[in-house]
Amino acid sequence: DARRFQLSLLPPPHDSLPGIAISARYLSCTQLAGDLYDYTTADSQSTAFLIADVVGHGATAAMLTSVVKSAFRSARDSGYEPAAVIERVQQGLQPFDVDRFVTLCCGQVDGTSGRLRYVNAGHPPPLLRTSAGVVNPLEVTGPLLSSAFAGLSYSEAETELKPGDVVLAYTDGVTETPAARDGDWFGSRRLEALVASAGSRGGELLDSVLAALDEFSGSRARPDDVTLLSIEYLGMSPVPGTT
Repeated sequence: DARRFQLSLLPPPHDSLPGIAISARYLSCTQLAGDLYDYTTADSQSTAFLIADVVGHGATAAMLTSVVKSAFRSARDSGYEPAAVIERVQQGLQPFDVDRFVTLCCGQVDGTSGRLRYVNAGHPPPLLRTSAGVVNPLEVTGPLLSSAFAGLSYSEAETELKPGDVVLAYTDGVTETPAARDGDWFGSRRLEALVASAGSRGGELLDSVLAALDEFSGSRARPDDVTLLSIEYLGMSPVPGTT
């Protein structure tokens, strides 16, 4: 069925790739969700990743997630360069109405140098937690993606990861989780404080975030999909002949 097909678009929730360890959690609030994450090796020492949130839920949102997934994978012939991924997604959105938009963050991590290059198109800023426990949001580099912005170029940002650093990417279903009673939202400040204080990493870190969301919202149903993607930089020895 459609739900099974949509889940088939997702890679495993845990994997070890060149110089990094990846973990993910994906919770949909409806049968057909609008969240997506993906990752793949870009070359012998680099990993490409993507997290995206399509407006709405239901069949159209599910269709758009498959468009984004296909666009990401089609960037293989361009080495999964972040700019190439954005361009492919822009092309995929052209047949859709302007109100069918996507926020996403895509990037590439060099497992040897720790160099992280990314483009953030209107998506909640991923959090970079250093091995010392300092948390900094990664900047947004451009607006969300829509056929209304066809041809718009997006700037790329970069930073250098050190062994033990963790990047936590997430969708807005995390920060927009409602409180059990008082009308408050979980918000980015609570998330940053939680990530900074948590000694865990990988799947344990993601599970601690989900547990905090459950405690915050009580028995209230989730109003939106929740997706978490953790990228831990481990470092690796240079490939012979590349130095």
